[in-house]
Amino acid sequence: MLELATATRVAQASSPAESPEFASSRNHPPPQLHLPLSTFQPPASRLEHAILPPTVGSETTGGGMTSLLGNVVSINVGRPKTFDYFGHTVTTGIYKLPIDGRVMVRRLNIDGDEQADTRVLGGGQVDGGELKAVYIYAAEHYDYWRSELGRDLPYGQFGENLTVAGATEDLVRIGDTLRVGGALLEVTQPRTPCYKLDIKMEQPQFMTQFLASGRTGFYVRVVEEGEIGAGDELSVVESDPSQPTVLAVVRGQAE
Repeated sequence: MLELATATRVAQASSPAESPEFASSRNHPPPQLHLPLSTFQPPASRLEHAILPPTVGSETTGGGMTSLLGNVVSINVGRPKTFDYFGHTVTTGIYKLPIDGRVMVRRLNIDGDEQADTRVLGGGQVDGGELKAVYIYAAEHYDYWRSELGRDLPYGQFGENLTVAGATEDLVRIGDTLRVGGALLEVTQPRTPCYKLDIKMEQPQFMTQFLASGRTGFYVRVVEEGEIGAGDELSVVESDPSQPTVLAVVRGQAE
């Protein structure tokens, strides 16, 4: 049985200097912190997407060579929670906690984890499904958000399954094949946040700030199931340099 981690994991290496690709996102007003849920607007009136200025991501190693991208810092899982939100019943799987030990990555999720909204809308599944089986977020971004928000944030705060040092959006391309532990993964798309992230952060309009920062993380599909654990290396097995980086897709510009 999986044991919940008793303390926040500490990254195994110091965070690299902030990429210039993300630097412009600091030019926004400081947010208001720790606002009660009564200050939020009902879901029907929320902005679901933000229009972003274009930018160009960095190159990844190509040529069919395996390239070390980083290391898994934390594995985070959780079951859906249901609560009332402005008279609406909301169910979300965004609340995740770090776990100890090794765990299996399955075709549709990680053992111990479960997605909440599995409806198919606009040709795609809202949460989960083969194309969004696992959500990866860069550990480097935690320093940025801790500074921006002025508070501590434990790994798993953004609902990610894998917190990975080195897996920033400017270094990962759509279609990249990644090896972590015994699992083989393929990058499918950036994360597009919704109002449930605002609720989790207790901050109205955080999803817009999150998206505009470019620090969205990305989803992967599971090509080969396998066992993974914190400390495992994450490597790029195959990458097509003609494909856009995750950051370029977020910014609304294919390379």
